[in-house]
Amino acid sequence: WSSDVCSSDLEEAYEVVDGIRILDETGKPDNLCEELGDVMMQVFLHSQIAEEEGLFSLDDVVDGISRKMIYR
Repeated sequence: WSSDVCSSDLEEAYEVVDGIRILDETGKPDNLCEELGDVMMQVFLHSQIAEEEGLFSLDDVVDGISRKMIYR
């Protein structure tokens, strides 16, 4: 879990926010779609690292968000 990976996560989050702004201003969804894909790639990356370290899997992440969506 290097600081480089964490910095990349933060950068991707800011890019999603920018994508939302672009969509709001222009009505064009392409940038937001691309940036959300980049965030998903980060989720997959962290999940793979965690699984290799025996911490949790992508299935655990999906299960957790599913329970959260039902709860909310």
